[in-house]
Amino acid sequence: MNDLALIDMRLLPGGRRAVREVLSDALRIAPYGCVLRGSGFLDVPGAQRTSWVKELTELMGSVSDSNRFDERSGVFVDEVAPVEPASKDVTFALGACEAHSDESSKIQPEDIVFLWCVRPAEHGGESLLWPVEELVEDISVQPGGTEALETLRGPDFLFGGRLRNPPRVLRGPVLFGTNGIRFRLGSLLDAQDVSGMPMSDAQATAVGQLTAAVRRVRPYRAALDAGDVLVFMNRKTLHARSDFTDRDRLLLRTRCFSPDLSNSDEDSAGWL
Repeated sequence: MNDLALIDMRLLPGGRRAVREVLSDALRIAPYGCVLRGSGFLDVPGAQRTSWVKELTELMGSVSDSNRFDERSGVFVDEVAPVEPASKDVTFALGACEAHSDESSKIQPEDIVFLWCVRPAEHGGESLLWPVEELVEDISVQPGGTEALETLRGPDFLFGGRLRNPPRVLRGPVLFGTNGIRFRLGSLLDAQDVSGMPMSDAQATAVGQLTAAVRRVRPYRAALDAGDVLVFMNRKTLHARSDFTDRDRLLLRTRCFSPDLSNSDEDSAGWL
């Protein structure tokens, strides 16, 4: 089993500066994620917890408050809970979810995602992480893999649609730079519906190769306990979760932009 590295804040001398340095080192190399333990965020009273969580996220960059294409919401901390029955959004759906990167229909998705575990699922609900290099390596040795990778690096995939408010479609590559990825199958399909422009045969084949690679490549896993924080690079990995049926599962989510760690300058996405 590929378990993500565990960093216990209580064992780090030097306070928050040390946390930033250790996290930065962990996020610079594959698998671009780790579990942070001992932050103590659950010990903070509920009314103060949101501010405390935001402040710790700010150690790594500028905390995002945008869940729409270009608007500011003023909400920096989201609850991730299965509260919307039959939701099409992987955040709120009950059970397993597709491997994806967050906010794939933004010009610049956030660089780092923090998932703060308030209550784990009674059974299942493990966090899963795939570094892009391992997916690319798997595709490269498959029949037609070289052609699929070339197609995935092409600039004409469409993302977005109704997940933006108002609906808007973005054009860009799935793979970019040395280790960049922008991908969510639901976002690709939604953009097709809104734009009336289906994927080409080559694009559909290449996306099929990517989703097959996710099934073949063993993910890095983290079974979060209450108080743990999963931290990962959003633009260098895909993430998902294993199946669960416990409606009491609750995470908090923060995202931030990190110029020091970002690979966004290698992307070429733009609005359709």
